[in-house]
Amino acid sequence: MTIKEFALLAGVSVSTVSKIMNGKDASISARTREHVLKLAKEYNYVPYASAAAPTTRTLTMGVIFQNTEHGKRLVSSILKEAASLGYSLLLRESGDSVDTELKNISAMAAAHTDGVIWEPVSSDSLFLGEKLDRAGIPYVVIGPYKGAFHMDFEKIGDTATGLLVKKRHASIACVAGDDSLAREFFQGYRKRLFDEKLPFRQELVFPDAKSLPVSGILNGLFTAAVFFSQAEALKFYETARNLQYEIPADLSLLTLRDGSSGGDLPFLSSLAIPFDAFGSQAARLLVARIEKWEHMPEFSPDFPLNTEATLSVPRDLQKKRVISIGSVNMDNYLAFDALPHSGRTVTSSDSATYPGGKCLNQAVGVARLGHHVSVIGRVGGDADSDSIYQAVRDCRIDSSGLLRTPGQKTGQAYIFVQKNGESMISILSGANSQVCPGDITAAERLFDGACCCLIQTEIPMEAVLTAASMAKRYGLMTVLKPSSCGPLTEELLKNIDVAVPNAEELSMICPGKGSIKEKAARLLSHGIKTVIVTLGAGGCWIFGKETACHIEAADFRSVDNTGAADAFISALVSYLLYGFSMEASCRIASCAAGFSITRQGVTPALVDKDTLEQYLEQNSPSLIKEAGRKKDR
Repeated sequence: MTIKEFALLAGVSVSTVSKIMNGKDASISARTREHVLKLAKEYNYVPYASAAAPTTRTLTMGVIFQNTEHGKRLVSSILKEAASLGYSLLLRESGDSVDTELKNISAMAAAHTDGVIWEPVSSDSLFLGEKLDRAGIPYVVIGPYKGAFHMDFEKIGDTATGLLVKKRHASIACVAGDDSLAREFFQGYRKRLFDEKLPFRQELVFPDAKSLPVSGILNGLFTAAVFFSQAEALKFYETARNLQYEIPADLSLLTLRDGSSGGDLPFLSSLAIPFDAFGSQAARLLVARIEKWEHMPEFSPDFPLNTEATLSVPRDLQKKRVISIGSVNMDNYLAFDALPHSGRTVTSSDSATYPGGKCLNQAVGVARLGHHVSVIGRVGGDADSDSIYQAVRDCRIDSSGLLRTPGQKTGQAYIFVQKNGESMISILSGANSQVCPGDITAAERLFDGACCCLIQTEIPMEAVLTAASMAKRYGLMTVLKPSSCGPLTEELLKNIDVAVPNAEELSMICPGKGSIKEKAARLLSHGIKTVIVTLGAGGCWIFGKETACHIEAADFRSVDNTGAADAFISALVSYLLYGFSMEASCRIASCAAGFSITRQGVTPALVDKDTLEQYLEQNSPSLIKEAGRKKDR
């Protein structure tokens, strides 16, 4: 296209086109300049004289990178933005060589690029910009230099630290390294501490994950850590997890990530470094200078957080935590029209397997109702143990007290269920028989800061007694489910606050004649504060020192009643911790038990908090709004 043809297309004179395309357009209005340049880009118009005239626009943008890694992150966004603005790209890299950098700048001038985005090798090479000035080529310097366009890592460090402060952390470690960007990040960390009137402590600053002591979690040196490098954050995360620390329960962890690569590690909470936005803005700034825009584009990037997976408030401010101690099994279900009995063979066409056992069932129930839970028990050295650990992880339950036992089989429960929901259970103890007092003492740190301990008696009684004694020593409420056991010792009874047997179990722990009320009174006389006797479809009785109250069972169709007691105990404890009275908590627990019998399998049928409370709102609104309920649930 000739200049005359282009001038006719643009509706301006040949002289006007010549002045604009040769950068001699001071007398031309901004509106006319923008119109002509827009058409030139659309029609790829370049004057024939461009090769001979250094000031002629070529619609080419030069990019000189020093840091190859940063270049990879930025070049795609610069290229995309440049193309949208009508410019092609000429790319060069300098590495650490000032000599190469000089050659690159000379090449940009010789190619008559309209402008250059330039990342200098160092502050000492900034003088090379004079060569671009003499050639009349506008440029944008990127990097940590005065007047340069620069990614504000200080602001990112400030933002990251601020997120942890909002989670009420006051002891925050910083792992930042020693390059220029990491130092800026550290300054942002330090600034936010100052702004929040939190003390800066040099002993909480570390160069890498290796130097950050995992023991600092246990001794309270820090409750959170902010990392400049995602790779270093991952190293520390894996080290802490291998040592059975729970993140974020024991430590909150926040890092940065390359925003152009999306989630990267979605299980780590991270702020995106906006490299894409930065590259696009650099291109816009350069074009604004080339085309003499009246208003320079503003740049206010966000640093979006991908997930709160590794963020929480400090442990002493977290939700109330429950410990569940007892049997962990694989539940093997067989469904029958009628249960087998002596002299009769029956067949089943339906079977299923689920992680279970009273310890795990109650832990899952409490977790679904909104509390943090830790389990203490044993599994075998077999494939079933992997399924157990996966189930625990899926429910976000702390498994640091759940031990694998080589040479032992994971406990097995064989559950026979008939159509009306009635069931029979036989148990192979397996690794459950190996739970010992040492397992409890080894997990003593879990008792510190917990508020309730659920204990089941399908493990050796020495471990049960140790668990009850330790729970009382730490001031925890103790709730006992007596199962597969005989009379309980005086030493154990004095350490139990709430016992929840069914009628048959009550007869086993209190043998001899007497009514339910009389046997419950015997337990109360030994120091237990509350005895709750569950009666299946008959509801339950609550016995205290001077009170007795009967609670009706909730009306649900029974498919499998195996886990009703575990669901009851889970909800009982959960709502006691939410501030409800014993009677109200039992009424809610009866509803939770009702939900649990509507599906086969215990853990799949345990109700979650939202579902249970929606049911209560519709069917017992006065119960869920009980005045004794705490407001800060």
